Amino acid sequence: MKPNPIDAIKFRMDQLGLTDKDLTAFIGARSKLSEVLSKRRGLSLPMIRKLSHGLKIPAESLIQEYKRSPIKSIYLNSSERGRVTGTAKTNKRLLTHKLKA
Repeated sequence: MKPNPIDAIKFRMDQLGLTDKDLTAFIGARSKLSEVLSKRRGLSLPMIRKLSHGLKIPAESLIQEYKRSPIKSIYLNSSERGRVTGTAKTNKRLLTHKLKA
């Protein structure tokens, strides 16, 4: 059984003594990196290419399917609850902002 891509990345990081910050060159912003390593965001093709070339992880290991973690539920605080009565576009912006925070 092959390891899932995230386990392969973490194993290679351990072998090379890399930190999460070192992977931003391959994956992008630290927030995106955090989502990838916690399995909330999948690897994109450009990420796979960069990781394969930079960390010498076989691309076939990185393209394996794996179970992703669900996104955490959104809880609005009491001051924001009244704001969900606006338009769908406004609500989407509010929820998107809360997800990024």
